[in-house]
Amino acid sequence: MKLLDLCCRAGGASTGYHRAGFDEIVGWDLEPIDDYPFELVVGDITTITPDYLDGFDAVHISPPCQSQTALTKGTNKGREYPNLIPFARELVTAWGGPAVIENVQGSELRRDMTLCGEMFGLNVIRHRYFEFHGWPAPTQPAQNLAEAIPPAYTEHIGRALLATITEEKAA
Repeated sequence: MKLLDLCCRAGGASTGYHRAGFDEIVGWDLEPIDDYPFELVVGDITTITPDYLDGFDAVHISPPCQSQTALTKGTNKGREYPNLIPFARELVTAWGGPAVIENVQGSELRRDMTLCGEMFGLNVIRHRYFEFHGWPAPTQPAQNLAEAIPPAYTEHIGRALLATITEEKAA
């Protein structure tokens, strides 16, 4: 299974999907990332069309959070940051395949799922919102890094996503 991780940064989400069973991961980011662990495309995501996504089984997008975070309203007040969440929604909706959009607590994402490091036994309190497109939202886990989400989050989501894709291909 092949996954495209848009706005991949250091590869936290990519690593989680790889652990979940995606065997081919392609990251895409605006800048080169020297230690990104998978294939990397450097470019502006706003140039991507839905047709480009046809080469993938699933898509994950982590739009930059600076326009959504509380820091922008406080310490970084007055600075302008692009809000790519509307673009991400339009892209995956036009594509129609299974997709996940992730962002920080307090963002404008629809909260189909909220995950925190404590839910996975991690020593990090980092809430993230997840919005699902083209597939049903997985269930929350049973148990209760600066520019990378903990891989445990996307490993959990990735297992459910792989099961959904596998079922659809078998039907």
